[in-house]
Parts: sequence; C-alpha cells; structure tokens
Amino acid sequence: MICPGLLFLAVMVIFPMVFLFRTSLYDITFMNFRSGEASFIGLGNFAELLFEDKRLLVSIKNTFLFVFVGVSCQFVFGLIMALVFNKVLRHNLFISMLMLPSMMTPIVVGLLWRYILNSDFGIVSQLLMLLGYSKQAWLSNPKIAIYVLLIIDFWQWTPFMFLILLAGLQTMTPDTLEAARVDGASGIVTLFYIILPIIKPIALVAVTFRIMDAFKLFDIIAVLTGGGPGSSTYTLILKAMIDGFTHFRLAYSASVSIVTLILVTIFSLLFLRIIYKEMGEEELLMQ
Repeated sequence: MICPGLLFLAVMVIFPMVFLFRTSLYDITFMNFRSGEASFIGLGNFAELLFEDKRLLVSIKNTFLFVFVGVSCQFVFGLIMALVFNKVLRHNLFISMLMLPSMMTPIVVGLLWRYILNSDFGIVSQLLMLLGYSKQAWLSNPKIAIYVLLIIDFWQWTPFMFLILLAGLQTMTPDTLEAARVDGASGIVTLFYIILPIIKPIALVAVTFRIMDAFKLFDIIAVLTGGGPGSSTYTLILKAMIDGFTHFRLAYSASVSIVTLILVTIFSLLFLRIIYKEMGEEELLMQ
C-alpha cells in the first residue's frame, strides 16, 4: 500500500536530488550540456563556492535575515493585530481588506511597490518632498535596499500570520480569560502563561509555513532589484538562478542549490526538534 507513495517520492524528490548532485560534479554550461563534453571536476564547484565566491556569505546573510528577522516581526505584529481584533474589532469586511496583500501574487506586489518607491513619481518620494526632504532612490542604495525588501515582505505576509493567530484566539473559550481576570492575572501574565500556550500549536504551524516561504523568497527580489545593487540583495535561491540562467553555469548553480538544501535541512531538523519537544511536553502536561 505504500508503494505508490514511495514511487512518487522517488520520482519527485530522490531522482532530482541525485541528478542535481551528479550535475554539480561536472563543468556543465549551456554550451556543452547536450554534447556530453562537460569535464568531471569533482568537488571543484563546491570549493569555488565556499572559498572564493564572496556572494555566498551575502546570500546566506540575506536569506536568514528574511527567515529570522522577517518572520519574527510578522509573528509579533500579527499577534498584536489578532489580540486587538479579537477583543475590539470583529468586522469581517475590514478583516478581508487587511488580507488583500497576502492574496496578491508576489509579481504583482513587486510591480506595485516598484511604482510606489519610484524616486521620480512614486508616492513615497512625493510625500517626502512635501515634508521638505529630498527624494530617495530606495532600491538603488546598497545600504538600505535589503531592508526595504524586508519591509515589503512584512507588509505582504503579516496579514497571513494575523489571520491564523486570530483563528487560534477565537477557539479560546471566554471562561478561560475570565478566570484569569478573577484570579488577578495581569495582561502580560495572561498573554504569556495562558494565551500563548493555548494557541501554541496554531502559532507553530503559522511560523513553519512562513519560514518555508522565506527560504524560497525569490519573486519580489527578482522584480524589484534583481539581486542588486551589486549583490546586496542576493538570496540563496536568487543566486542559484542568476548563476545558472544569467551566467549559464548550470553545474555551479547546482552546487549552490545543494548548499542551500543542506542549510535548509539543518535548520528544519533543529526547528522540528523544538516542535516535537514542545509537543511532547504538552502531552506530559495533559497526562
């Protein structure tokens, strides 16, 4: 009964990974990948990537910036919004309007923010000029471009985090919070010792989905900066694409993908270990 699942796993996961690793061991480009003239270089691509390519560290730093800082900010602000809406505002139409950024495709979001941040006619530059400041080239400054992209990612995906956390809050019975108030628990105590433990499974699901998306972030960066200025907004996925389809180094791009896969696997194992540990502690408490 598990044979169909194993076959699907072999075709869709195992075979591509083996083929990717085999490709990374050769000097394959668009000029020789059909002729079979690519020379075997062993781990040469990995040696060049790890010891000579200065863009690798920038790509890793930017990727983990989106994974850690981006997802953390989305969770915190999404939780604050969920607490406010769960207590004060319950208008479904307003909540639907808040979800619009998350329902837009990343390409559309990128094009929208390209016009918003345009230094000549963008609304941000116009507002700055009205306030007496000079217009800024937001996406052409290597010192701030990555943080502008981080804000755009925050704008798009915080509503997604908010909606899932709001659904978790609405599963709580009012008696739980009322009992905490009667016992004299403060708002901070209620949040950290009652609300968060109750919605922890849902919160972990939301954070897991966002971490997986953050590792794969590509569309918005490709549309807005293309990795520039220079390599200041490179991520691992974008670097693999540029090395493979702009510089035509297919084998080198495969080595970048394998390094990315290793980093994602290590991080995923650590994260899943934390989740399973939390789930195990909850089961012990229930028993």
